[in-house]
Amino acid sequence: MLLSGCAAKDNAAGAPAAPDRPAAPAAGAAQAAGKIRPIAKPAKDIPFVTLSCKKGEDITQTLRDTLADKRRILIPKGTYRITGPVSVPSDTVIKGEPGTVLKVGGFPKMDIMYGAIPEGAPLEHVFEVSGARSENGGPAEPCDNVTIANLSFVAAEKSSSWAAVMALSVRSLTLENLDTDGMSIAYLSLADRLRNGRLSFFSRNKITSDEYLNRNVMILNCSANGKGKERVGAGIFIEYCRDFAVSGCRIENCRRGIELHGGEQHRVNYEKDSFVTVKSGAVTGCSVRQIEDDGIFAQRCDFITVKDCRVSDSRMGAGISFWGSGDFRAEGCRVSDCQTGYCTGQNCSGNIAIVNCRSGFAGRKAGYGARHYYNGNSKVIPSSARIVIENCEFEGNIAGYIGLSGPAKGIVFKHNRCVNAMIEVLEGNKNGEGIESNITVEKNTFEDHTEGIDSLTAAIYADIRTGTSLSVTGNTFKGDHGLGISIIDASPGGGGKAHIDGNTLEGYNTDISVGARNGITVTGGDFRGEIQKI
Repeated sequence: MLLSGCAAKDNAAGAPAAPDRPAAPAAGAAQAAGKIRPIAKPAKDIPFVTLSCKKGEDITQTLRDTLADKRRILIPKGTYRITGPVSVPSDTVIKGEPGTVLKVGGFPKMDIMYGAIPEGAPLEHVFEVSGARSENGGPAEPCDNVTIANLSFVAAEKSSSWAAVMALSVRSLTLENLDTDGMSIAYLSLADRLRNGRLSFFSRNKITSDEYLNRNVMILNCSANGKGKERVGAGIFIEYCRDFAVSGCRIENCRRGIELHGGEQHRVNYEKDSFVTVKSGAVTGCSVRQIEDDGIFAQRCDFITVKDCRVSDSRMGAGISFWGSGDFRAEGCRVSDCQTGYCTGQNCSGNIAIVNCRSGFAGRKAGYGARHYYNGNSKVIPSSARIVIENCEFEGNIAGYIGLSGPAKGIVFKHNRCVNAMIEVLEGNKNGEGIESNITVEKNTFEDHTEGIDSLTAAIYADIRTGTSLSVTGNTFKGDHGLGISIIDASPGGGGKAHIDGNTLEGYNTDISVGARNGITVTGGDFRGEIQKI
């Protein structure tokens, strides 16, 4: 039964008016980046049903009733209320005319114990696109072929956490031109999460094949402004998903911007045969700003590309952070004024590339928040693991740091420009034993204009260990004080190796300094001094 005289009527014209917003990026680009097949659409000759409601009315039940037998719904321009979740079946299109606003609030109150819901999960949601959970533990029957587009959502209350769309076990989902105020855009997970209308934990040990995962998901030209409201998590949260693309989205004032969360994969101890639950995805052309934690965060993922994105003012985290178990590539990205520009951590077989990117500090104070790049440690790294940082710029008005420490077996840093930024290589641990690794610093330019308490220790400062080989060749260094290259081996056994050749150094008090506790091997023609005993 329809409420308050609100009704639905067929639209013989067959399609809604074109939105007054920029067109979404071509699907072909997203498909190429994220390996996504074209998403099927309902036949164009099926007419839209237009909801006929007064502005300000509650259209929750109207939507539910209409979706019982109609699959193409147009919500006319105006502001309407949503007071409960709306389930969306397969083969459905829901669109709004330009200027359609859904004011979300007044949901039935439910007591939720702290820690009772999974990480990133919203307490409430507007549209529920959910497959049917399997009772025998197998993959869910997916909800297939759904489009939700051209709608604005406004959270009317501060005391809860909403997502515009909660998608669980879906195939072929498109979210396009959705704007949210005080809430997140989307939460993607599995139907197994849903128990008695609430998201909950489940046994992850059975998720062992791609048949369980969401796939063919496109989130295009959407925006989220958390407005600093309580419990607004990630603007977009994706877990248990493959073959997806997030393109042209804008996120601000949330805890995290875009989160790809593979943290509950089967065997979370990073073994090489772990099943990765977030894979084959692309984040392109997105803008993230004023985030409390990480701007774009991918955890334990595989084959992830982040391209042409802009991240600024991640107050307590990294602009782009990848802690993954496979391949990751950042290309053409710009990060500024974050605690750390780019942060990576290799697990298992990861190959990481950061190409044509930029990191800058224009407005932050010196100190811990001045890391352009940091690579974390892991215990399981095969000989093939590699990090390449190429054709990038690292620049700031304060001293910045680029951490090229292990655990990668091969790190290549070449053709980059570093202004007021030093490379740190810290390869030891508390036992004084190093990680077997090869680090190449080749054909870069270093310029140092820092002074006073913000001065750099050296353009390159390397504390290497047994098993570490560092090559510094063909670089150009320009400074007006301090050290150009400083390399030490303080490990009890010694045995570190350094090759220094073909570099140009100007303006330093000391061009190259080498020291060792129990021996270091230095080759190349640049170092002609004595190895200092430390």
